[in-house]
Amino acid sequence: MISANEAIKKIKEKAYWDISIHPVAFEKNKIKNRKEAIDLVRESVVELRGWDYPHFTDREGDPHSIQEGIEKFIAWENHIELWRMYLSGQFIHLLALREDWLTEEQLHRIAIIQEEKVEKILGVTGTVYTLTEIFEFARRLAQKGIFQDEVSIEITLNGIQGRALAIDSPGRIPFLSLRMCQEDQWRYEKTFSVNDLLGESKEIALKAIFDLFELFNWFDAPVQIIKDDQDKFLSGRI
Repeated sequence: MISANEAIKKIKEKAYWDISIHPVAFEKNKIKNRKEAIDLVRESVVELRGWDYPHFTDREGDPHSIQEGIEKFIAWENHIELWRMYLSGQFIHLLALREDWLTEEQLHRIAIIQEEKVEKILGVTGTVYTLTEIFEFARRLAQKGIFQDEVSIEITLNGIQGRALAIDSPGRIPFLSLRMCQEDQWRYEKTFSVNDLLGESKEIALKAIFDLFELFNWFDAPVQIIKDDQDKFLSGRI
């Protein structure tokens, strides 16, 4: 069993997502107590594929209490993450980029381009799913009424310099040329009205997805295909 600090250190060994979802107006005890915080996360977890977002296990001592809220962490195969829900209503999540922790056999299933080798990749469909999960989770939190009028969402994807986009869906044609990123981080920070987040979380996620792909010089991403992938994902048809 690792500690929280060891989990954070492991996450930051390679590329990782750093996510914060919080009310714009700070209130120290927006959530009444830690039991309510556990219930809030449990009822908002997104379960659309083989691994939930954020990962939640409901057993004695897990999630566990911390000074200002609750915490959960895990390091299992390529699922390495730590999240905290504070009583102020702030949710933070450190999530290792799963592509960096795949086995050699798993990596062989992902198409890059013919005849080219790259050391680091970012899967297209996996990215669509992850960003969609983040905004869907934020929407579900908003339904619980903890954000009042506005909510701030901040997402950073760290460690992407020299990384290539990869087609990670079976049966699809790989890129004809490498789509590389020269920046070390993708940063996203926006404030939304709760009403906009409740009604447009899918569209908001799509804008974030295309913004990230542009950093990899993918300016002609197939909008309808990605929309269809997102719709299938949200309806549980993957």
